[in-house]
Amino acid sequence: MSASYAALAAFYDELNAHVDYAKIADFYEHVFKRVKLKPLIVADLACGTGTLTELMAKRGYDMIGIDGSVAMLGAAQNKRAESGLDILYLNQDMASFELYGTVGAIVSSLDSVNHVTDKNELMKCFLNCHMYLDYGGAFIFDVNTPGRLKNTLDGTTAIYETDGVFCAVEHSYDKRRRRFYYDMTIFEKTPEGVYVRSRDFVEERAYEIPELTDMLYEAGFCKVYAYGDYKFKAPDENSERVVFAAIKEKE
Repeated sequence: MSASYAALAAFYDELNAHVDYAKIADFYEHVFKRVKLKPLIVADLACGTGTLTELMAKRGYDMIGIDGSVAMLGAAQNKRAESGLDILYLNQDMASFELYGTVGAIVSSLDSVNHVTDKNELMKCFLNCHMYLDYGGAFIFDVNTPGRLKNTLDGTTAIYETDGVFCAVEHSYDKRRRRFYYDMTIFEKTPEGVYVRSRDFVEERAYEIPELTDMLYEAGFCKVYAYGDYKFKAPDENSERVVFAAIKEKE
């Protein structure tokens, strides 16, 4: 993955307080019902600070959180220490993670797949997900659509401010390379009242729906569904996110 989130990890939850994780978890569970799946073990791929991982664990799933950022996992482990939930966290890359056995479902939220900018690495990720799923299991993930990246976000600046944290995010899109960039400048207020400046840089790749669908089938999945904006509807030109549900064949 191109994103380290080294500087952002400490403020990630504050700056993403607007994200409706319960809605995402609800959607995953509705997909489980639609494909007649009752997973016991669920892997949260690119779990970040573990907010969704914790939520799914509270709903009764045996959770495994996987992330390539040590800083993000540190925040996730702090949450686990507070909640007492039995969650296994692994510091591994999305494209080359290893599990101790198969799982009933793998989920990945908030455009983590976009962060895998090399298609060969993304195919490794898809192959890995297929290999580590139980027969009949589901791999569910979302992506930012190319339309959102190049038409809605390109050239814009977002400002996030919470108690003691100020973050400015500049967005830019490279049409030729199909790359989208987040250039983040973060100011954190210290107990002494002084603001400390840090920066983080995140890169995403814009993937088309047919492109990802073909890759998932090539990776071995037998059925692939695509939904627009976490709703059970076909994505269209106005969709900002597409949620994929890829199903592994039954034994």
